[in-house]
Amino acid sequence: MKKLISVLFAALLLCSVFMQASCEKFGDSSSEIISESGNGSSDSVGGGSEDKEDLPSGRYTFDKGVHVMTAPEIQGKYIVEKGATDYVLVVPANANSKIELAVDEFKVLFKRATNIEIASVRDDSGDPVLTDDNAKRISIGETSLITSMSQEEQLAFGYDKSILGSDGVRIITKNNTVYILGGSFYGVLYSVYDFMAICFNYEFYYRNCIEIDTNVKNLNLRDFNVTNLPDVASRNRGNNITLFKDAWGFELDSGVVDSTDIKRAMQRYRYIDTVEIFLPIYTEIGETNYNYGSHNVYNYVHPTSKEGWRNTWLSDAAPANNPMYQELCYTAHGNKEDLDALVEACANKIIYSLTLDAWKDRSYVGFTIMDGGFQCTCAACEEAKVQDGGSYAGAIIRVANRMMEIVKEWMKNNGQADRELNLFFLAYGTTEKAPVVYDEAQGKYVPANDSVICRDDVYAYLCTHNDARSIYWAEGENKADIEELEKWCAVTNHVFNWFYQQRYVNYSAYFDTFSMSNNDFFAYALQNGATYVINQGDYRGETVTGFGLLNEYVFSKLMWDVTLDMEELCKKFFKAMYKDAADTMWEIFTRERVHSMTVSQDVTVGEYNYSRPRNASLYPYKSYLLPLIELYEKALSEIEILKLTSPDEYELVRQRINTEYVAPLYLTLSLYGSREVRPFSNEIKIEYKTRLTEIAETMYFLCYESNPIGPNMLDFAKGV
Repeated sequence: MKKLISVLFAALLLCSVFMQASCEKFGDSSSEIISESGNGSSDSVGGGSEDKEDLPSGRYTFDKGVHVMTAPEIQGKYIVEKGATDYVLVVPANANSKIELAVDEFKVLFKRATNIEIASVRDDSGDPVLTDDNAKRISIGETSLITSMSQEEQLAFGYDKSILGSDGVRIITKNNTVYILGGSFYGVLYSVYDFMAICFNYEFYYRNCIEIDTNVKNLNLRDFNVTNLPDVASRNRGNNITLFKDAWGFELDSGVVDSTDIKRAMQRYRYIDTVEIFLPIYTEIGETNYNYGSHNVYNYVHPTSKEGWRNTWLSDAAPANNPMYQELCYTAHGNKEDLDALVEACANKIIYSLTLDAWKDRSYVGFTIMDGGFQCTCAACEEAKVQDGGSYAGAIIRVANRMMEIVKEWMKNNGQADRELNLFFLAYGTTEKAPVVYDEAQGKYVPANDSVICRDDVYAYLCTHNDARSIYWAEGENKADIEELEKWCAVTNHVFNWFYQQRYVNYSAYFDTFSMSNNDFFAYALQNGATYVINQGDYRGETVTGFGLLNEYVFSKLMWDVTLDMEELCKKFFKAMYKDAADTMWEIFTRERVHSMTVSQDVTVGEYNYSRPRNASLYPYKSYLLPLIELYEKALSEIEILKLTSPDEYELVRQRINTEYVAPLYLTLSLYGSREVRPFSNEIKIEYKTRLTEIAETMYFLCYESNPIGPNMLDFAKGV
């Protein structure tokens, strides 16, 4: 009863907040973009773990982020004056592809804002602008203007890559030169975006929805003193892989979007894909097949391996003749000699990849269990599990620690002592439980024994997968997931996080991922060591619905700065994406959120990610689905004015609305369409079917109702 009351109270609270918000109009006011929100000087985190019980409503904060966006205008000095510019870009002579991307993004966005093709010079060109301290220059990355400085001068200049990390932004003005810098080439790229945000109010919502000032004729030089560091050091793309693939024809046909906008969506969200930072492990040394790290112990050693396979290495629970499930025994069935050989064989795979120039910039390597949870249950593994506080992960940690000891010794002896390399293992499924015990005297969780404490270069990659409830609902099923974040901090200083935010087998039914995508949840994760986060949702890719686009935008923003207001981010998104239909789409979003929370309480559905609603009573036609359909039709009618005011953009906005319209149409047809007695006529059924088919054909939607390979939505709708 206590749990039910708590859940209902939270639902009513959220309902009240969002219903109130839905009545507010989307005005034209916008917040000031230049702000300072933290200086990184705080020694303690507000709402830390020691204070959690005292915090009202489970609120958590993370205020160690650095987001100083100081950039006042300098009167009398201009970057653009009367529609022209004397400024040039200075580019490193040895610029790699990422720096070239940053330079090109600067040119593309600068032209979009000013209609000016800004010139550029290489820093080895001998151009007089390079030696004139008063020249009008915008220096991109580590040009000779920076490398000619001493280390002391660079530090005095505020350029310290050890502080900036990989993605940190640093923009500084000196004389007439603006320096666009970063902790690495990624940081330089993100510095370009911050420059554009400050100067031209640039904002990236979706690959076909970018806001930026246009026809700018005058732009003052600014006294930049910007330091902007992401709260989560590395952020991987999340819900919808379709966002980062080729354009749909109607996007390019609109004239509003070009191929650059499609190709660069991931960079503009400030995401880094695993293929860019993880060291691949080759299935066989000297061959070309490799894996970046999701489930890759099979790539280290396997029964048909040439690396001296021993039968004691195979888990007793591994199904025969299926490479996807060839899990290892991390105790080698208690055989010390065989375990030593396993550690050495796995370490050698990492060492081999370290010898290849193609991967010299990679700083993380995965050593991750196979999918399916086939952990060994031999006598040695079960004994280790008892000693490790009931966790199968302890045995993996011991192997990982020994592997990195061998690898780091090799690196020290082979000229790679200064290279950063960290190994991560999966805390997932059978290994999700941390190897800890509760110490009554200390009042906290502690390592079950010294052997399960991770080396500083060994990270836990925690997959929080059971529920996607708000942190406000910590009394419910989500409590164990929340506590697991904290438990892992007892054995490692670094945690990668894999969050699940979709009902995988029922993409076309709205699922309230925003209960999890909130400041409190991510602040809690950051408090507990989060340094890398992926927000998995729709990995099929063809069903970008359920307001997944909004989820992607909000996720990308909060991972950079968790102090941003989630509701304000949502409202900005709706105004930009849906134009005159923003109010109606917000009402739809509100109704779907509240209803999703109601459905989640049904015992036949629950909140588990793999459950799928089949009960029509949970989706009543007259009181829920029909009002939604009517609201979508209203939204479409509200944007008709765009045909006259902005015909190029009309089709894009229409398709953004249609993307979400899939949900009630699909549910109506799937739950009611095949019944002999339906709550609507045959004519209405044909109308719904025609509308759904039209959207599906245009948007290439598929519906994965029962299995990963189909059926597609058109076949599903046919005959309904």
